[in-house]
Amino acid sequence: PVVALSQDINGTYVMTVDNDNKVKQVYIELGRIVGNMQEVLKGLSDTDKVIVQGLQKVQDGVVVKPILVK
Repeated sequence: PVVALSQDINGTYVMTVDNDNKVKQVYIELGRIVGNMQEVLKGLSDTDKVIVQGLQKVQDGVVVKPILVK
């Protein structure tokens, strides 16, 4: 979703959660937007868990308790 995207001087990124529930900042390459969804061309795999809510509360390296949102 577009709401998961953030930008800084280095480019566009999303925050992901790994198997240890640790947050990781991942830079991505964007494609086109369809509705409220953003195509990601590079940087993510189909199995990556992307944070879409509470982004202001997380930072790279912290451990979180993820809740699955579909």
